[in-house]
Amino acid sequence: MKILHLLSQTHLTGAEVYAADLCKYQMSEGHECFIISDTLSVKSDAKYTPMSIHDRKYINRIRNILALLKFCKAQQIDLIHAHSRAGSWLVNVVRFQPFMGAKVCIFQVSARMFMAGILLRCVNILRITLAMS
Repeated sequence: MKILHLLSQTHLTGAEVYAADLCKYQMSEGHECFIISDTLSVKSDAKYTPMSIHDRKYINRIRNILALLKFCKAQQIDLIHAHSRAGSWLVNVVRFQPFMGAKVCIFQVSARMFMAGILLRCVNILRITLAMS
């Protein structure tokens, strides 16, 4: 399975470390992993593509939507795991495109985000951990 991890990190955070560890585990299970983020401060064998996800200006959001659609189609991504609010917003828009290609989208959400209604339109809201098998 081809898995894309989408982050909006401008410096080292726990989400970045978690994504890198999850990629390491998933790759050991035979999956191919990709990371798209503003920066990548930790070492990872996953294929990294820089993209300014944290910048929420409208023109940048349009650029990111188009770039993510192109990336997913070119790499034939099966699953997208968004690790941040900015990444979740982007995937929530992109996943409705019929030619996008990814079959499953996973969002890291907190109870506060859910209660605020940010992702209520999502069909599936899942949490994923390293304990999955």
